[in-house]
Amino acid sequence: KDGNLIEKQSVFEGEDAVAPEAPEVEGYVFKGWDKDFDHVTENLTVTAIYEKKVGTGLEDVSAKFGESRKLLRDGVIYIERNGKIYDLNGRMVE
Repeated sequence: KDGNLIEKQSVFEGEDAVAPEAPEVEGYVFKGWDKDFDHVTENLTVTAIYEKKVGTGLEDVSAKFGESRKLLRDGVIYIERNGKIYDLNGRMVE
């Protein structure tokens, strides 16, 4: 998220690098790495991918959406209504 080096590794050609523990970033959810690091054959820079957490306040959202189902996905809460997925700000995400 902020461009800081998390970890530097040396591996033998064709070997797998080990995923470091992704740092927690306030207000964001870690989604994964931007590239695969199995069978490394060249120098790689691998970047952590984060998604901004959205909204809070389930009571307000529940009232806004009426009959709905709350979903928790990767630490982020979403609302499902009529087969569509919304973030807590009411924006459709799927």
